Amino acid sequence: MGLALRARYDRGQGRLEGRLAGQAAPFTIYLAHPTLPERDLRLFVRPAADGSFAVALPALARTHWQVVAEGALRDWRLAKGWDGAGPLEIVADKP
Repeated sequence: MGLALRARYDRGQGRLEGRLAGQAAPFTIYLAHPTLPERDLRLFVRPAADGSFAVALPALARTHWQVVAEGALRDWRLAKGWDGAGPLEIVADKP
């Protein structure tokens, strides 16, 4: 099973919008700040049947976030560093 998370952060709207290909069940996105754990965020995502989603995401500092997307049953995980500005893309060819 290949998984691919592609998302775009709209700073003005305060939203993270994207699609998780290969999975349409609820999942969690963790955003870990590199030096201040009190700024870490956890987003609970309920995607549409096609895997698309949109979740509220407050203004992010432009820093090196560690992003982890994980299945609700913790049966899969995708992780990558992200600067909070550009597109977010995490692709895994195998579980």
